[in-house]
Amino acid sequence: MSNTLQRTPVNKGVGSTWQWMGASLLALTLATFWGNKLIGAGQALLAVAIVSALIRKDGKWDSSNFSRSTWCLIGFVAFAIVSILANLTDVSDSIGHGRKLRYELIGLLLLGIVTTRRLFLESRGFRDLALGAWLIAMVSAGLIGIASFLWWGKIPLLNEVGYKGRVSGLFGQVMTFAHLLMLSSVVLAALAISPNAVKRITRIPHWVFAAATVFSGICLYFTYTRGAVLGAAAGLFVLAFLHSRKTVIALFVIALSFLAYTSKDHFGSGDQSRYFMFHNSLRLNQWTASALAFADNPLFGVGFNQFEPQSVERKKQYGLPPAKSVGVAPEQEMIYFESHSHNNYLEAFAGTGLFGGLAFLGFCGFWAYEALRSRFAMILFPPVVAFLVSGFFENTFFDSEVLNGILLFYVVSRIVISQETTAAGERVTPPLSRPSSA
Repeated sequence: MSNTLQRTPVNKGVGSTWQWMGASLLALTLATFWGNKLIGAGQALLAVAIVSALIRKDGKWDSSNFSRSTWCLIGFVAFAIVSILANLTDVSDSIGHGRKLRYELIGLLLLGIVTTRRLFLESRGFRDLALGAWLIAMVSAGLIGIASFLWWGKIPLLNEVGYKGRVSGLFGQVMTFAHLLMLSSVVLAALAISPNAVKRITRIPHWVFAAATVFSGICLYFTYTRGAVLGAAAGLFVLAFLHSRKTVIALFVIALSFLAYTSKDHFGSGDQSRYFMFHNSLRLNQWTASALAFADNPLFGVGFNQFEPQSVERKKQYGLPPAKSVGVAPEQEMIYFESHSHNNYLEAFAGTGLFGGLAFLGFCGFWAYEALRSRFAMILFPPVVAFLVSGFFENTFFDSEVLNGILLFYVVSRIVISQETTAAGERVTPPLSRPSSA
């Protein structure tokens, strides 16, 4: 992107594209921990921003900064649509599942509309608001999750919003909350050890990010979600290696303390043992079924987001045993478990076929490569690593709320990376180092 972006005038008045886009981004940011209704509101506000841009002619489109990861994401969307069309006779509610691709399309719109980049790069005030919204949403959801964890059964309202025995945010969706917390905790840790970067980005005091890092880590631990904790650990160790040897040693000590603490049941729930359970028949069952589904439908897959509703019948077809136990002895029985692949990569290949799966791998690989080459690699790369590692154990890229958070981070990372290079391809000091107030 050339420097003409910073010289082009923009209308920031009441009802302008600038304001509608800002409102959309703030709603989507709050939605990371406050739920799908705010995602819907953010998407509606984005539609208004686009209409405003068309009427006022103040919202330009620029795909010149689309990277290889972006084009792979576009390819994944295209192959996902093809997979639905190729399986129309077998796909249940093809329109409904196709609509879920709007999350990727919205991410592409946010990345391509110049106003989005200008908000992040030129307005320190907007960055303060966006970061504040993210922190408020995370902390409030975490506090409610902790309250439900500690006083489950004692306060009826907490029973309705929580998940027994685990910190789970606002809606009892512990897996969703844990993986959003995983991504947030790694970003926060990167900011906590980068006080100079924090000063360049926002006026929020550095100590806020340091305190939020500790809080998010405590909440993440008590979600007892192994995939999310493992993803965060991978991201933090990469962060430590990028920072210094002393940080690696400090993190190693923390990891040993974590293992020592985890080995004991401090709350009498028995959930601590989850971190030492290395065999999970349910996940193995899902992984095997999704791999066989891809082998059975290698070209177009079974249809985007269609493995879950077909999973039970496919397990029976492939001769896989039921793997979920229900009831208590002696009436305990094993039943088939209807669920997604619990693996981003297997889900992509099973649902969208060979080309969709390769496009998804391309998106992941190129995003990691681009983040690692950035001058802000210490902030951008570790969260990508966390996303890649956790993707082996959960469908984070196919969960609407988690995907919303992943794509928001992707958009921000691409905005930062794209501004490090001039039109001539020469490295420049990123504009975030010289922010101006809105």
